[in-house]
Amino acid sequence: MNGRLIIIVIALIVGLALLTLVCFVTLYLAPNLAFNPLSPARATANAATRIAKIPTATATEIPISTYPPTWTPSATFTPGPTKTTTETRTATPTRTSTATDTATATRTFTPVPPTSTPTDTATPTPFPYFVIAHSGMNNCSDLGLWAMINDDQGLPQGGITIQYGEYGVSGSRFLSTSDPNGRIDALLIPGSNRAQTTITHTWYAFVVADGQQQSETFLFETDPIFANNPDICDKYDPNDDELPEDDDGNEIDEDDERDRYEDEGCIADPCLSSDSINIKIIDWQERSQTPEAALPLTTLEPLSPDDYSCDDFESQAEAQEFYESSGGPTIDVYELDPDRNGIACEDLPVG
Repeated sequence: MNGRLIIIVIALIVGLALLTLVCFVTLYLAPNLAFNPLSPARATANAATRIAKIPTATATEIPISTYPPTWTPSATFTPGPTKTTTETRTATPTRTSTATDTATATRTFTPVPPTSTPTDTATPTPFPYFVIAHSGMNNCSDLGLWAMINDDQGLPQGGITIQYGEYGVSGSRFLSTSDPNGRIDALLIPGSNRAQTTITHTWYAFVVADGQQQSETFLFETDPIFANNPDICDKYDPNDDELPEDDDGNEIDEDDERDRYEDEGCIADPCLSSDSINIKIIDWQERSQTPEAALPLTTLEPLSPDDYSCDDFESQAEAQEFYESSGGPTIDVYELDPDRNGIACEDLPVG
């Protein structure tokens, strides 16, 4: 029973909703129907009735101002101007003054400024120590540097330090001090380092004191100790006292050993040559206060494999870059900074 009542109520609600919807649609499509209390036509009529009942004000006529007539005088004849003869005036001549003499310009003497006194060019001070002699010897064991430090009287001088290292190798910097006999024995490369003792090395060395360079930079080369031969050359070595044996256990003849050595492309160790330098010997001497007492260098050696000077550069900046890349100012390999102030080739354009 309750369910049927609910259905009836729902049906009534839906019916009323539909009826309402139909009414709104009808009024939207035909708003002027008779049963529409808010139709546009009825609203317009009501508005017109109300407007008609509003009282309107009576228009007031604006009076127009008038003025009495004024008298206009008649024009009178005005005679024209008569022509008067114009007087021609003769200009009075002016007096021309006599020309005055123009003063002749006198030449003023300008004193020539005095020429400046040329600046004295600083003469570089020679280093306290110089290389008095150097030589080399072969040694099929190690690469080394032997040095001798002497005072200005030629006597051994102990406690003097030298700096040395491989030229062009970054961080290669070593120090060694002379013993009471003025001697220095520095190991450069042990012979056990086969990778380094099969090539040529370039080294530098100079005397130092309190962190300052005390001599010119001396460059020298050391020759290889071992030839860069293939491993098979170790088997066929004619210089070996013990010759190898053949497959039958017989000792191989020395001539056959030498032939096999050469057939494999092997060469003898360069240290066996009398011209090979494995140990470099350098003697430094302290410079005397009197220049004539200094002894000349007994053996000359080129300063560098490449000869450079300030004439090889276009500008000072180019020379400075090369100077610093070559170890400057610590090492002046090519003497580009003779006064040792850290600036190379100062006479070149700045660039």
